[in-house]
Amino acid sequence: MKNFCTISNRVSNVPTYAIFGEFDPVLNEKVVRIKKKVENLIGEQQYLADPPHCTFYLGLLDGYEKWAGKLSSLTLDLSEELFRINLISWGTFFKDSVTGNNTLFCSVDTETKTRLFLLQALIIETVNPYRTKEFNGRYKPCLEKLNVDQRENLKQYGFPYVGNEWLPHVTIASIDPARYDEVYSKIRDECPTGKGIITTISIYEIQDAETLHHLKYIYRNPDYE
Repeated sequence: MKNFCTISNRVSNVPTYAIFGEFDPVLNEKVVRIKKKVENLIGEQQYLADPPHCTFYLGLLDGYEKWAGKLSSLTLDLSEELFRINLISWGTFFKDSVTGNNTLFCSVDTETKTRLFLLQALIIETVNPYRTKEFNGRYKPCLEKLNVDQRENLKQYGFPYVGNEWLPHVTIASIDPARYDEVYSKIRDECPTGKGIITTISIYEIQDAETLHHLKYIYRNPDYE
């Protein structure tokens, strides 16, 4: 599948980075299987070719070596329990404020949310001193659709989905609304539910409107190396 991201071109010379949590082979394959089924049904869609992941942060950051090193050090002291994840059901962001499409995702249980909220807070606390005053261009067209707290997060962190404004999830694709019902009717009973573990925290650079370039694993569970 071609790599496809709905991310605008850089608004400055400072790179855009995404920090993802990626999964153990069993959970990863469950999500990949559904992504492939969606592609076979309706072809390429936004986010469809992205690796299965949970997005902790996406924004413009300077001083890559410094903040990446600090994140690596941070994860060494974290309990493996913090990385456990449980997918429970389908969810959809209808008329997604960023893409304008219907974004189909797998939701997580309450206990997973609590753990991921803590992980996100630790990650953002580490990288926020290195962010620029600008934010990624993907958010400019949808500023009016963001609520007050999301706009404040964008101002403070360069990312609108922080803390209570973040819904941890695993995206399948952002689907053309005209094709959404067709897809959902075929996979309604095939949500890749189940428990797994975030085995890696990865850094990707968003190089242009369509390319995710993997840079580094800042955390790798030794049982899955």
